[in-house]
Amino acid sequence: MGGDAPHNIKWANTLAEQVNCQAIVVDLYDTRVTDDPETASTWMREIDQELADKKLLAALEWLEQPNRKLATYGCSFGGKESMQATLLAPEKISATAAAYCRMETDLEKLKTLHGPVLAIYAEQERTMPEKRENFEAAMKDAGKLTKAVSFDAAHGFTNPTKDFGTSKSPKSTRPSTTY
Repeated sequence: MGGDAPHNIKWANTLAEQVNCQAIVVDLYDTRVTDDPETASTWMREIDQELADKKLLAALEWLEQPNRKLATYGCSFGGKESMQATLLAPEKISATAAAYCRMETDLEKLKTLHGPVLAIYAEQERTMPEKRENFEAAMKDAGKLTKAVSFDAAHGFTNPTKDFGTSKSPKSTRPSTTY
């Protein structure tokens, strides 16, 4: 839920193995980890974004190598911070993936992107339709490539340690859109 939770590390390791890449989980909560949504929400509101930006840039610097492409990925607050990392160094990032998070819609910021954005939505979130529409419109207005995929699932569905009311993995139920 919050911090360097085991499922976040597992996703990074899986990505690294399947795509044959380097992956890093950036700790924005100073080693704190919680499964409690209220605690995670409090921590998110307490984040010092200037310090978080320094950590994100340090992670990108650590990953950067000649001829290596960089991409960012995150879910929920991590998705927002994934986009933040991309916007801090857009010339270094080849692609961004953000799942069920607050999506950036500032046109001037989006115009700086150098790569496509995969936006992953949880359909059971009450803000999903508006969030998706606003982001897709902003990306289109910025002239940037995005692909949207939504799943019939609740917020947090990528966490395999939680039961989100489904007996199987969530399935994409809406056609993806690309701009």
